[in-house]
Amino acid sequence: MTTCVVVDSHRLIKGPLHGGLVQHHHEESGWRTVHHDVTRYKGHRGHLEIIGQPGNPFAVDSVQDGTEPLADRPSDFLFVAQLVGLITDTDNEHITHKDIAQLFQKHLHLEITWDIDIALGERSGAHDGELFLADWIIHNPELFGVDEPVFQKRIQTIAAPFVEGRNTLLAQIHESSFTAPAITDVSGENEYVFIRGNWKKPSEEVPRRFLEVFSGESMCEDANYPDKEQIEIYSHRKHGYKLRFGTRQVEISGRWQLARWMVDPAKTPILPRVIVNRIWQHYLGVGLVSTPDDFGHMGRPPSHPELLDWLACELVRSGWSLKHIHQLILNSTAYRMSSESTSDGDTQPSTLNPQLYARMPIKRLEGEIIRDAMLLLSGRLDDRMEGRSVPVHLTSFMEGRGRPSESGPVDGAGRRSLYIAVRRNFPDP
Repeated sequence: MTTCVVVDSHRLIKGPLHGGLVQHHHEESGWRTVHHDVTRYKGHRGHLEIIGQPGNPFAVDSVQDGTEPLADRPSDFLFVAQLVGLITDTDNEHITHKDIAQLFQKHLHLEITWDIDIALGERSGAHDGELFLADWIIHNPELFGVDEPVFQKRIQTIAAPFVEGRNTLLAQIHESSFTAPAITDVSGENEYVFIRGNWKKPSEEVPRRFLEVFSGESMCEDANYPDKEQIEIYSHRKHGYKLRFGTRQVEISGRWQLARWMVDPAKTPILPRVIVNRIWQHYLGVGLVSTPDDFGHMGRPPSHPELLDWLACELVRSGWSLKHIHQLILNSTAYRMSSESTSDGDTQPSTLNPQLYARMPIKRLEGEIIRDAMLLLSGRLDDRMEGRSVPVHLTSFMEGRGRPSESGPVDGAGRRSLYIAVRRNFPDP
């Protein structure tokens, strides 16, 4: 079992700063107390995660927050007796195993004869201990004379809807979760205009909002947007500040609304254009906008604005499928043309200007492509798919913090460059 205190939604669980927030507990019998010291994070938001291991069941009695020492845990038989409501905390001093057995027998007799209906919650006043005991009886009928026809019919009638509901709930449990981690949305703060950039001289407060220069109407009117609903307005009584998007105001931080705003081409047509421009640049060397990092006034205008708009709209129509855009570009005539001239001394403007795409622009090959080509020509290329990464080949000059424990072959074992491990501080020589 592992216990982890996540502070401010920060899930980094290793390292000198956050290592103390994670504790691993080996399998042990009996109860134990686990402490997490969060003194240094006073005033921050946090939550406790308890992670189990397959085949190692465990139970959590209680979670307490504070500096007061925890009370001693009662023995197992006292705990069971308290759990089913047979005794109270004041009876702990002189209680014996025999007393527990007699109380349990008496209570069990009542459950079997007239009180087993509490399994369905039909009897008012039933506490958690009684429900726990009734549940145990229903799931272990072989211990209570199941061969008797009267009792068998009675318990099957009572247990049928209960067991059906329980199985429905169990079917909803996913052993492997595919839910992505999220950040808790806490209070949002507006910023101030700093006079001449001096943070000590704040001017007027500026509400949190998207960049006004990118607001506008979409050119993809027939696109089927995945998030076409209106931005919802939440009522949050605790905080008085609001976030304004155009003419709308949103309370708390507004991160979720900002994300929806950015992927709605009717409000921010810039995002799909930036994406398709970078994909185009990757395959043809130069983007339709040659300044991919600057779509503003300091950048250059697109060489083919209609093509850029069409690709952006196609990205939205396909449900933001990047694979679809890759296929469009790779199957296009512009990408599949040769980089050779049609004739010697060809001086036509269409061939001299690479932005006219009369032929494939000459591109510089990447080192990985050259390496794979050399291995292929030498007959030593290992074209197997998948498998573990090949470690980086280490030389005597490659020293420093984080040095890998093992060195790989100098030729990468003939594998394609795609399978060579990448270490930021120890690049492949």
